Amino acid sequence: MSYRSAPLPTNEAARLDALRRLEILDTAPEEAFERIVDLAVSMFGVPAALISLVDERRQWFKAVRGLGVSETPRDMAFCAHAILNEGVCLVPDATQDERFAGNPLVTGGPAIRFYAGAPLKTAEGFVVGTLCLIDFTPRPAFDVTQRALLTRLAAVAADELELRTQKRELKRLAAVAEAARAAANEAAALKASFVETMSHEIRTPLTGIIGMIEMLGSSGLRPEQAHYAATLRAASAHLLEIVNDVLDYSKLEAGALETEALPCNLTNVVEDVVSVMACNAEEAGLAIGAVFEADVPRLVVVDAVRLRQVLLNLIGNGLKFTNFGGVSVRVRRVGEIAGDQAVIGFDVRDTGIGIPEADLTRLFQRFTQLSARGARKAGGTGLGLAICHRLVRLMGGEIKVSSEPGKGTLFSFTLPVALQPGAARLLERPLPLRGRRVLVAAPNNMAADLLAAQVRAMGGDAVAVDDSSLIGASLGAARARGQPYDALLLADEFAAQLEVEGELEANRLPFGPLLRVVRLRARGGAHQGEALQLPASEAALLGALGAPLEVRPPEVLASAPTTAPPSGRLRILLAEDNDINQIVAKAMLGSLGHELAIVQNGVEAISAVATGQYDLVLMDMMMPDIDGLTATRAIRKLRGREAGVYIIAVTANADARHRAQCLQAGMNDFLTKPLTRGVLNEALARYVQFRAEAAGGHNPTGEERGGV
Repeated sequence: MSYRSAPLPTNEAARLDALRRLEILDTAPEEAFERIVDLAVSMFGVPAALISLVDERRQWFKAVRGLGVSETPRDMAFCAHAILNEGVCLVPDATQDERFAGNPLVTGGPAIRFYAGAPLKTAEGFVVGTLCLIDFTPRPAFDVTQRALLTRLAAVAADELELRTQKRELKRLAAVAEAARAAANEAAALKASFVETMSHEIRTPLTGIIGMIEMLGSSGLRPEQAHYAATLRAASAHLLEIVNDVLDYSKLEAGALETEALPCNLTNVVEDVVSVMACNAEEAGLAIGAVFEADVPRLVVVDAVRLRQVLLNLIGNGLKFTNFGGVSVRVRRVGEIAGDQAVIGFDVRDTGIGIPEADLTRLFQRFTQLSARGARKAGGTGLGLAICHRLVRLMGGEIKVSSEPGKGTLFSFTLPVALQPGAARLLERPLPLRGRRVLVAAPNNMAADLLAAQVRAMGGDAVAVDDSSLIGASLGAARARGQPYDALLLADEFAAQLEVEGELEANRLPFGPLLRVVRLRARGGAHQGEALQLPASEAALLGALGAPLEVRPPEVLASAPTTAPPSGRLRILLAEDNDINQIVAKAMLGSLGHELAIVQNGVEAISAVATGQYDLVLMDMMMPDIDGLTATRAIRKLRGREAGVYIIAVTANADARHRAQCLQAGMNDFLTKPLTRGVLNEALARYVQFRAEAAGGHNPTGEERGGV
C-alpha cells in the first residue's frame, strides 16, 4: 500500500528561514522542552509525545518520549502534514487514512496508529513544527476540549522557543558588550600607557630646561641677562602649565587619573591657594580673598591635591578675564551634616568681562576659549575648565556656572566630604569676633567687601567703604549712635591721604581711646608698625583685631610640619640616564653643598649602593636595563645597612597609583619632575628628619613621614 507525502507550504522558503533563525536544529536536549513532552504524555495518557521541527528534508525531534529515534525523513513525517493546518491535525487510525496507510512508520516500526499534532508558530507567524501525541493503537475519541488543551500546550512550547531566542540574543549581546568592554579596557590601558610615556618624555626635558634656567638665574647675571633669564623662567612656567593641562586631561580621558581622599584642614587648603594666587592678583591690581561661612566644618577628608587644582584653575581663570575688582572664594556648607558626612560648596566669583548666556553650555568643553580677544590675552590650552569639570565629577561633586556680560562670572561646585573626629564639635564653639564692630576702608571696593565679609563670618559686625572721605563720617555716625567701632582696617593708600591732611596726627577723626587702627598693605609691602597683609588669612585677621587665637580650628591631622634644610654635606647617588638632567641635578645639589655621584641605570645603582658610600639615592623610575622599582626591590634585599638606604623616587608620573607602587617597592619619598632646587632641598630636609627620628628609636613609615 502506498502513502502520500505532504505538499510544501506556500511560504516554505520564508518558513525555513524562520526555522534557521531559531538556531535550534541538532542542539542538545533542554529541560524546558523535556518537561513539556512529559506533561503531554501525562495529560493525554499516550505512550509517546514529540516536539518536532520540520526542515527541508526531515523532521527532527527537539524533545521525544516513547520513541527510540531522533528524526525521520520529511516525506514520511506526519508533522509535514500537520504544519499545513491552523488547528490540530488529527489521525484517529493511520491504517484507515490514505495519506499514511502505506507509510513505513505505520506498516513497520514503530507502528503508529494514532496521531494528533498542534502547530508551533513563531512570533513572526511561521509554523516551524508541531507538538504531537502518538499512540500505537487507534483512538477514535479526541474531543474539542482535548484539542484545545493540546493547542494551548503547543503555544507554551512555541513561547519557549521565543524565550530561547531571546535568551540567546541576550547572551549574544552580553558577549558583544563584554568584547566591547575588553576592547575599551585594552584601549584605556594603551591610552594610559601612552600618557605615562608622554608624561615621562615631556617632563624629562622640561626638568633640564627649568632646572638650567633656575641655575642660570642664580649665577650672578648682569641686569640685562637676568631679565632674559626671568623671561625664560616665565615662558617655561607657562609651557609647564600647558603640558600639565594636556597630560591631566589625557589621563582623565584614559581613566588613569585617580583621587585620594586624605585628612586635611580645609582652611589651610583654600588659604594656601589664595596665597599662591595673590601675586598674580597684585600684579593685575586686583583683590583676592576667601570667606568661610561659620557653619563650615574645617577638618575633613577629601582629595586636597585635586581640590587645590580645581581652585587654582577657577581663580586663575577669573584673574585672567578681570580688569578691575577681583576674585573671591566663598566656602559654605550645603545642607545638614549627616553623621560624619557633609557636602561643602565652593563659590569662585569674579568681577570680570562675563560670559554670554549662549556660550555657557559649551564652557566646560575641551579646547574651548569663548573670547578670541580674551584667549589671546590669557593664552592657555582651553582645557582648564574641562579639567575642573572632570575632576569635580571624579570626586563625586557637581559644578555649574552663571554669568552676565560686563558683570562677572560665578563658578560654583560642591564636594561630598567625610568629617574627621571632632570636626562637628568645633562648630559649637563661640564665634571669635562676636560683638566686635569693624570699619573697613580700602579703595578697591572688593577688597573692602571681602574683609568685611570675613569679619561677619567670624561673628563680627562690619561695614566697608571705598572712599576716604567717608571714613570720618562713618566713625562719627557710629559714635553718635552709641555704637562706636572697635577697629578700623585702613588701606595704606587712605592712611597716606589722611596723614597728609593731618587727620590722624591731629586726632580730628573721632577714633576714641579704644579704636584699633590696623594698616592694610599688599603682600610684600613695607612693614612699618602694625600692618595686615592682603589677602588676609583668618588667623592673621584675628590676630590683627586682637581676638583670642585659641578659638581657631586646631591643625588636627593637617600636613606634616616643614622641616629645616639639611646643614651637613650629604653623599647622594643619582640614578638617571638623561644627560641634561644629570647636569641639572649636579648643579643644584652642588649649589646646596652636597656631594653627588651619578649612575646610568638600575643595575649600576644596585652595585653603587652595595658599597655603602651613600646617604640617600635619587632613583629615576624609567631607566634602561631595569627600572627604578625593580632596582629598589633589589636594594632592599641587600645584606647589612645598605639595604635600608633612603631612596627618593624621581618620576614624571604623579598619581596615587604610582606613589603606591613606590611605597610597596620600599621607597621613602616621591618627587615629580620637573624638579627645582627648592623641591630638592625640602626632600633632603625630610631625609634629615627621618634620620633623626630613626636615631631616636622611632622608625617612621613612608605614610608617617608624609612622603610617598
